[in-house]
Amino acid sequence: MAQLFKTKPLMIEAVQWNGKNHLEVMDFCETCYFTTHGHVKDLLIDPLETNEVVCINDFIVKTITGKFVVYTPEAFIATFENA
Repeated sequence: MAQLFKTKPLMIEAVQWNGKNHLEVMDFCETCYFTTHGHVKDLLIDPLETNEVVCINDFIVKTITGKFVVYTPEAFIATFENA
């Protein structure tokens, strides 16, 4: 029979990408980088593993293992709260 589990309380660091806070994102996330396609500038995370595009208003979360993960605003709010 399956057992129920809950996550342990933990603190994470996060930055919300607003399309203008380039320096804040680059200071926070060492695996983030920007690429330009024509007039569009994309923010990408972890080119060696996921190469995930970060959309405006997405949150970049630093996990307890030091990896960076992208959360949509809805997923972030459902998962985390202010400390």
